[in-house]
Amino acid sequence: MGDKIIMKITHKCVLLINILSAIYIICCSSTVQSKGLDNKVNPENFVGWLHGNCFAVKDAHIPSGTLLTVVELDNKQQITHAKIMKEASNGDECNALREERSPINFKEGIHFYTVSSKKPIELGIGVINSDKANTRSEKKLLDLNRDGQKDTFYSCSTAEGIQFSIWSKIAYKSSLIWSDYYYLGYDTEANCPPLPN
Repeated sequence: MGDKIIMKITHKCVLLINILSAIYIICCSSTVQSKGLDNKVNPENFVGWLHGNCFAVKDAHIPSGTLLTVVELDNKQQITHAKIMKEASNGDECNALREERSPINFKEGIHFYTVSSKKPIELGIGVINSDKANTRSEKKLLDLNRDGQKDTFYSCSTAEGIQFSIWSKIAYKSSLIWSDYYYLGYDTEANCPPLPN
């Protein structure tokens, strides 16, 4: 009889230790993940470039009607807004998918969407506004590294395309946050500075 009592107590202790261990592991791993997300944001899935009414981004599942905040890449870097219409599938819908451009632009992981905007957008960098209530300020939305400083949105020409980038402060003189390349399919005059070491 004494052996049965000891066996029950031992079984309950082992069960309790396993439950406490599982709780400890879950709590510790979620704390580590939260801290990682707060300190470093990966913009790959919510930042992309625009040429006209075409938005290129790594997110494969953007619903129609999703809002974009767009920084137009002219001298003024004006902010405008656009809305995702549908996924683009050919060069008629998206210049980046024209026959001579698509083999390079349609690289792994990039998806193209048609957008609508109140005024035409020549070139820009778009940030998906995941806040459906649209309560995040543009300043917070466009501070991708969350350092409280204004990020710089930039584009320059390569020998055959456009290099889009976002920098923590001054372009090519601070930390690179995001970049992507748009192949045009013809020669252009390169004016991109060399990347900092």
